[in-house]
Amino acid sequence: MKFFKGNHLAVKVGDLESTARFYRDIVGLDVIREVKLEDGEKIIFLKGLEIHQKNEEELKNKSDSFGNSFFHFGIEVESIDKVLENLKKEKTFPEVKYDEMKFEEINQKAKFAFFSDPDGMTVEIVEWVKI
Repeated sequence: MKFFKGNHLAVKVGDLESTARFYRDIVGLDVIREVKLEDGEKIIFLKGLEIHQKNEEELKNKSDSFGNSFFHFGIEVESIDKVLENLKKEKTFPEVKYDEMKFEEINQKAKFAFFSDPDGMTVEIVEWVKI
């Protein structure tokens, strides 16, 4: 059986710079490149995540292309404790739901936490630990 290996997730956000700072400084994703298109749109590419600034029309319209079916996206991190420590330093510390789950068939456990990013999208961070 083949498994899909995702490359990235692209999202449109209300505040491009604030969101980029959040994922770079708090979550720990490396910025790969920043591109400015001919029409003036700026795109910031982080490892596994591409962020675009919403245009004025999109900012007025509160719905998004995910509709009601989008739940969350997950990011594997090296240290969940470091990310949670970074979150606690934020002025607007989001509510965090933390848990662990053992997967004995692969001798690992997942340490994971859910929280909201600056645009209200639900993010899951996961650290895999050998047991």
